[in-house]
Parts: sequence; C-alpha cells; structure tokens
Amino acid sequence: MQLTQTVTVLRLSVEVLTADSLQTVERSLQEEDAPVIHLDLGDVRLPTAEGLGALVVLNKELRARGGALVLLNVTAAVFEVFLLTHLVELLAISPSWGQGATNQVESLFA
Repeated sequence: MQLTQTVTVLRLSVEVLTADSLQTVERSLQEEDAPVIHLDLGDVRLPTAEGLGALVVLNKELRARGGALVLLNVTAAVFEVFLLTHLVELLAISPSWGQGATNQVESLFA
C-alpha cells in the first residue's frame, strides 16, 4: 500500500525574505489540517532577522499540527546565513520537490 500526501508548493517571488513576505504562507495554514508546505526560496537573495524568525515560527506551527515545512532552491547566500545561524539544524532544506506527492504550485508576490 502506498500513501499519497498532498504537498502545497509555494514560491516566494521576493528578493528579501521578511516576516511580511511569509504572511500568505501563514494564511494557507488555516486551510489545511496537517499541511506539508514546500517553500521555494529560489528568488530570495537575503533573509532579514525577522524573516528568519518567521521561518522558525512557521516551522514550529506546522510541526505542532502534524505537518512539515521544507525549503526548496535555497541560494548559496541564504544557505550561508542558515549555516551561520545554525538554522540548518532546525529547518528541512531540500534541493527538489517531494516524490509521490500531489503538488499545487502557487506563486506568491509575482
């Protein structure tokens, strides 16, 4: 028996990751019981301190509801910030989308 999991893929089309830029992601939490969100950060060049804090809070909220947050297409500069702040130990970072999942792609701030 194979289980299928619905994964919502959200693309942040912003260069600077802030808490405000994650508001749409937070709103999608209300629509899912145990959401799995793959957040494409390919366009993000710089995360602010508040943006990093918002990612931590979002990750915690999703996990508390039985869901997960997976970061996709993290640029080298953003990954370096995650390393310096030790967020690589807390956040799931993947180079590609989940396999065996139904993906819904929504571009944010396009």
